Amino acid sequence: TTSIGLIKLSRHWFKCRNGDENGGYLVDQTLGLESGFSRLLQKQLCLVGADISFAKTRRWFNDLKGVQIGEETIRLCCERHGAQMAAWQLTDDGTAARFAQAEGDVEFFVDAGKVNTREAGWKDLKIASFQRRPRAESAQPEAWCDRELPRPTLRIAFASIAPAKRFRRPWRRWASRLGIRRTRSIHVLGDGASWLWRSVEAAVGQC
Repeated sequence: TTSIGLIKLSRHWFKCRNGDENGGYLVDQTLGLESGFSRLLQKQLCLVGADISFAKTRRWFNDLKGVQIGEETIRLCCERHGAQMAAWQLTDDGTAARFAQAEGDVEFFVDAGKVNTREAGWKDLKIASFQRRPRAESAQPEAWCDRELPRPTLRIAFASIAPAKRFRRPWRRWASRLGIRRTRSIHVLGDGASWLWRSVEAAVGQC
């Protein structure tokens, strides 16, 4: 057994006129490589690339690990795994089981922030999460800003650069998968944005 670790392969590519246009190496599957990258390198690229810019990720990997990777390659890696994660989230059975067993009341959090996109400039990146949080001790309103709430015992988050109507479409499906009924037992957390509460009223109902 060979430990691949952090590997990026530089190698020749030959095209077969009667075969796959993209080419490939049969040994990659055995070695656990994808597009010449080890699984560990892909994981670290996604972790860092999701936290900072692709340009900074490239510099960090070059300076700290001696691995030279282009910004576009990092972007494609992150987006490929992001699409795979989004598809996996909607089919994973273990998520609903863990959510049902977690302690605390059901909370739904939704918000948005601005991101600068390649295609259309600044747009809303909307994020939402279903979570469970144990109740805190009762407190008067003047103490709300100072007290510390218990941390959520489990949080399931998803995000998208999309209009409000499209972003809220999967909320009911998420709630159904997690065993959350449309009752007043759901606590919704959000600011004063009107799109947020219109979406909550349409997709979540009483809360």
